[in-house]
Amino acid sequence: MAPAPSDLWKTVMYPFVRLTEHGGVEPAAPITPAPPPSENNHSNDRPDSADLDESVNASPPLQAPLEPPPDEPHQKSSSRHAAEPATAAAAAASTTPSSDPAKYRRQSVVLPSYEPELLPDNKIVPESAPKQFLQRALYTATRFLRMGPTAAVAVEPRRKNLLERFVQTPHSVKRIVVIGIHGWFPGRLLQRVVGEPTGTSSRFAEKMGLAVRSYFSEKYAITLGPEAMTLMPLEGEGKVEDRTELLYRQLHETEGWRKKLQEADVIFVAAHSQGTPVSILLLSRLMSENLIDTSRQKVAFLAMAGITHGPYPALKTSTVIKYFEADAARELFDFNEPNSTISKKYHIAMRHVLSCGLRVTAVGSWYDQVVPLYSAVMHGFHHPNIYRGLFIAGVDFIPDFLSHLVVFGLKLRNAGLSDHNLVVHVSDILAGNLYGFGTQGHSAIYEELNTYTLAIAWAMGSKPKWSIPPLPRAPYTSNLMVSQGLAAPARLNPYYLPWIMARLFDDVQIRANPELNAELAGLLKMFDVWEPSSKQLKELKYRLEPLKSKL
Repeated sequence: MAPAPSDLWKTVMYPFVRLTEHGGVEPAAPITPAPPPSENNHSNDRPDSADLDESVNASPPLQAPLEPPPDEPHQKSSSRHAAEPATAAAAAASTTPSSDPAKYRRQSVVLPSYEPELLPDNKIVPESAPKQFLQRALYTATRFLRMGPTAAVAVEPRRKNLLERFVQTPHSVKRIVVIGIHGWFPGRLLQRVVGEPTGTSSRFAEKMGLAVRSYFSEKYAITLGPEAMTLMPLEGEGKVEDRTELLYRQLHETEGWRKKLQEADVIFVAAHSQGTPVSILLLSRLMSENLIDTSRQKVAFLAMAGITHGPYPALKTSTVIKYFEADAARELFDFNEPNSTISKKYHIAMRHVLSCGLRVTAVGSWYDQVVPLYSAVMHGFHHPNIYRGLFIAGVDFIPDFLSHLVVFGLKLRNAGLSDHNLVVHVSDILAGNLYGFGTQGHSAIYEELNTYTLAIAWAMGSKPKWSIPPLPRAPYTSNLMVSQGLAAPARLNPYYLPWIMARLFDDVQIRANPELNAELAGLLKMFDVWEPSSKQLKELKYRLEPLKSKL
């Protein structure tokens, strides 16, 4: 007999919420013990960011249970408890997060974490001692396989044979190349107002290099020496194709970089915003010319707030874009249309690199003021080598219905299932403020080390269950990657969301997956206790009221 939805819910490994014994929902994150709040401090408004910044880094692990201080007053979880006796109502009081800043002192998160390699709070899971011993023993026993021709004789790096690929371990990684590619920089006039750009290629390369060293140390107990890693920050501004040509020449002309690239065992590329299509076009060219050979090299790409489907279409009419910015900024909006020339070239290059075996991690940002979430997570592309994630700054992270709903949509895509365009229709709700108020998600994403760690875990981890073998010689027009040709909607109909939710509950494939089905049932319970504070989110909850009929 199949377990009841409530039993399924209890089995789900939600990293941030849990059920109470009375049927309510409460956060599962710890807090620093604080004095009970006063009676006028029970609103569900988001905390002030100034109060949060003071102790974000001091927060304990997120997965520990949350216990309220003694004698702390509670609120009711929903109107369903109104008719219960006073004693029962007090015992079943709501655990909806209050406005006490101490309850929100959390670290930034990137969700969903790649669970085989990372814990729900993005901490690295070390290899077991027996597995580490086996890896070391296998590496030592197969050393003779790696004895190729001497450097004086070998003109090009030798291809690995089938046996070498089968027995290779993380200890086989001796040379790593990290490439950083920055995004679009504002014009000089705008820089005088907003300041010099901080998202430089050097910064991305250094961050990725730091994350790689940390991952190998914590995961495999391997210390990478200074000579094991080469950082290649590629600088240059302009339109997408102009930048691709410029960075290609930079790779060739910089002494030693071409040879380092060919000899690398693993290549990591980190890009931001406009750097995403630039990186894909560049990687496609390098693979076509065999400067990068995925048959003997592991290649991974991190796209942070990438403009796969362009920026928010409404920004196109901005006075700054129309009159003060160069053609490079205006070209970004060509990605809103899948049939534009640059979009078609980008899609062809993406098909090529994915068919060669490139591992892509596409991470969007909560409160991104420039790029919508569906664009950042490459919603129009469907391929098992793409892993989608969401960065949420610690000051904005509340483990409520909305955050879990968005992450659930990304989990569906990572599992190879349809989210029925859920991610598209919640993107406008997650838009940040373009004028500098609140979190600047478009730039905050590349400051978080966990963003890079997720990409490394996805690159070094096992293959997804619905994976397909790489076919480097497949034609560019092959159907290895199904592109939905997503056109960025100028305006989203807010009344699509209730129908999308109904489709999710009726989806046979979700019902057949015990974990996803239980998580969907948990979302219902979270919706019942969700008490949004902003006008926009209150309207969202009103439109989703029919969900209560499922309870």
